[in-house]
Amino acid sequence: MLIRGKTLDLLIISLLSQQSTPMTGYSIVKAIGKQFHPLTTIPSPGTIYPRLKKMEINGDKWI
Repeated sequence: MLIRGKTLDLLIISLLSQQSTPMTGYSIVKAIGKQFHPLTTIPSPGTIYPRLKKMEINGDKWI
């Protein structure tokens, strides 16, 4: 299973909200891998960084 779109956005927000310190895109990828591998295909940093940028640009309008 591949995590994409809004599901990936919600997963990223969930991971970020659980942390007391900022996370890099690479640390988000590692956290997804730790929690969901082998249940899903782990997104690459090349997928995570554009999602983070899109979420930043859209602000609270992405939901």
